[in-house]
Amino acid sequence: MSTLSRRSVLAGSADPDSEALFVLDHGSEPVTVEVPGTHHALLTGTAVTDRVALGRYDVAVLLP
Repeated sequence: MSTLSRRSVLAGSADPDSEALFVLDHGSEPVTVEVPGTHHALLTGTAVTDRVALGRYDVAVLLP
């Protein structure tokens, strides 16, 4: 996996009051994105610590 590519990965929230962090890989290569701390991945039900691995065209929704 490659590290974060600014052209293919978006991270943020549409709602500034939301605690959810949406991480989207728009690229055709898997990436690893730094997300400091421990988060709960809502789509997989797993814990994510310090980084999240995304497959190509993948998405993660994280809560602190």
